[in-house]
Amino acid sequence: MHLKIRLRPRVPAGTIVSLTFDDTNADQLPAEQTMKSLGLTGTFFTVSGWIDQPGYLTQANLQQIAADGNEIGGHTVTHPDLVNLPADEATRQICNGRVALTNMGFKVTSFAYPFASQDPNTQAIVQNCGFNSARGLGDLQSNDPASAGFPAAETIPPANPYDTAAPSEADSTWTLADLQNSVTNAEAAGGGWMQLTFHHIAVGTDPTLTISPDLFGQHPCLRRRQPRPHWKLLPALDLGGCSPAGTPGHTYLLKAWYTSTAPTQFELYYRTGTGYWQYWTASPLLNAATDWTQATWTTPALPAGASGISWGMNIQTNGTITTDDYEMYDTATTPGP
Repeated sequence: MHLKIRLRPRVPAGTIVSLTFDDTNADQLPAEQTMKSLGLTGTFFTVSGWIDQPGYLTQANLQQIAADGNEIGGHTVTHPDLVNLPADEATRQICNGRVALTNMGFKVTSFAYPFASQDPNTQAIVQNCGFNSARGLGDLQSNDPASAGFPAAETIPPANPYDTAAPSEADSTWTLADLQNSVTNAEAAGGGWMQLTFHHIAVGTDPTLTISPDLFGQHPCLRRRQPRPHWKLLPALDLGGCSPAGTPGHTYLLKAWYTSTAPTQFELYYRTGTGYWQYWTASPLLNAATDWTQATWTTPALPAGASGISWGMNIQTNGTITTDDYEMYDTATTPGP
């Protein structure tokens, strides 16, 4: 299979606002329904170990949230302060959280640091676990006077995708004017990316990390949000005309040549017995390459019930990618030349 296409995605000019929700709190579900009624979506950064626990979203809730078009992101297994953990435990928290969500059928490419605690070593772990980006907190202007000298918005694309800037999380001190200013200040500064973070959206719960449903409903972003940019190139999701067959339990060696101006990765889907295509997984990110570079990666075991595979390469920032010479080998056999 040979494929050569040049992608020239363009990020819309102006201010992009992303609504993000941390910690898997059950009281985020009504807010998601409000957004759905307006045709809007957000990113739900999910603590995998808290799913189905009292006061938290259930797996069924998350399946519905994802079906409504929202993104499910990683937020570790138990929400620790990652910088204060040994590297092997931080790796388990970050990677195992992503694996758990992926095994539930979610496409998990974005991460948020618990407590915004991170350093270069933590960023490297997030990248090695297969995430494309990671959000911090408290490094853009907010209603805190101490943030007055901070930038008004993150750049597009971010200078460091594993430390994307965001204002402090919205809490009980925020007013409607604060929410409005988060958008208008970014616009006045020339635009960029504004990630707004919510924890509880309720009355009578955690007083520090809560805003009321009424205040959330007045947020200007509910009529102005634009989605995260994401482009991918895949063979047709068909019944076998283009997509290669696969054997459950087998792993596959993937190879492709590419040049790109932005990081890329392998992205994979599999076909179920009913013909439905399900997101499977993605490789760790590969660096941009000005010269032709061969990418290779071995997949995990193909899930039970799968009958076909579709895979390709993606970029999630503005840039270009050229690909060629796609190869796939069942590792149970000897790869060809």
